[in-house]
Amino acid sequence: MTNSTHDQQYTRQTAHTTNSAHDKLHTRPTALTTNCTHDQQYTRQTGLTTNPTHDQQHTRPTALTTNSTHDKQHTRQTAITTNSSHDQQLSRPTALTTNGSPDQQHIRQKHTRPTAHTTNSNHDQQVSRTAHTTNSTHDQQLSRPTALMTNCALDQQYK
Repeated sequence: MTNSTHDQQYTRQTAHTTNSAHDKLHTRPTALTTNCTHDQQYTRQTGLTTNPTHDQQHTRPTALTTNSTHDKQHTRQTAITTNSSHDQQLSRPTALTTNGSPDQQHIRQKHTRPTAHTTNSNHDQQVSRTAHTTNSTHDQQLSRPTALMTNCALDQQYK
């Protein structure tokens, strides 16, 4: 039930009641209630509730929750989580890891696994395929079957 300064509550068996402020309260099987501020509250099996600030809370079998600040939190079976700062953390079966900060110090180590691909920041990359390790000025570690290593000013890596 929504109340305001001009809303009145009538408990009668008649289905139509009008007061002097042009507010009507209908007693019907649909449970429709209208006040003077044109805000309506419906009591139905769908669980829809509307308040005067036009924010709605839905009670549904789904796990969707919406706040008044338009931030949504979804509960899903997927492993994706999105923050408001547009940073995403993805849980995948691959071994790819990307960090967002452009300046990072890396610990140089020897990789021996053939599937361990790790990328840190925008220009610092560590790729391991064999036990061969090559270092450069921008903290790049490349492990290739050949001993070819090419560096340029734009920090590009060619395979």
